[in-house]
Amino acid sequence: MSSPERINRTSRVPPYLQLADVLRERIDALMDGELLPSISRLMAEFNVGRGVVRNALAELERDGLVVVEAGVGAFRRPRPPQAAIPAAPGDTVSTRPPTATERRYYDLPPSVSMLVLRRAGQKEDEAYPGDRTVIRITDSPG
Repeated sequence: MSSPERINRTSRVPPYLQLADVLRERIDALMDGELLPSISRLMAEFNVGRGVVRNALAELERDGLVVVEAGVGAFRRPRPPQAAIPAAPGDTVSTRPPTATERRYYDLPPSVSMLVLRRAGQKEDEAYPGDRTVIRITDSPG
């Protein structure tokens, strides 16, 4: 499906960010490791220059959605496996930016926050990477 009309040349949003948004939608449907269309194909489909496509792919790479290999192409970054962490009534969940150590340890892209779980009656927080954790509220404590 051709989508040149999806890049609004009169918008205040730069074309590379518009293209990145369109590609984000497409990436969601790709399998882990699947190759995105080539730069040339994206240039032709969206009627944009090479710089626009490269900047859009760089934005997606910064967000941790793709891996770009020079001379090969851009691939859907593998989704990390998700862990289900049980939480009980009275537990609280919040988010915060990861520390530098957590970012390195979990190899987190800049856009991912940490999920922070404080169990009722406990003083210590438990922190989990937000891109690979689901916190499920249960009916009874632990």
